[in-house]
Amino acid sequence: MSTPNKSDRARGARIRAARNARGLSVKQLAKLIDVHWKHMYALEQGKHRPGLETLRKLADNLRVSMDHLDLGTKS
Repeated sequence: MSTPNKSDRARGARIRAARNARGLSVKQLAKLIDVHWKHMYALEQGKHRPGLETLRKLADNLRVSMDHLDLGTKS
């Protein structure tokens, strides 16, 4: 695991903000996208980068675009 860079941390913050907007806990979202809650937490901290399939599942469940989560563009 590498040190999170600015874009990894920003992506994690967007994931966390979208999760909070939907009223979900880390564990609830992790279950919805079929990952361990510790991995979900690491995604939000910018310590892990989501793969394409994980990013798609996040976007679908958080009702935002993949571009918004990954790049910060408005959906």
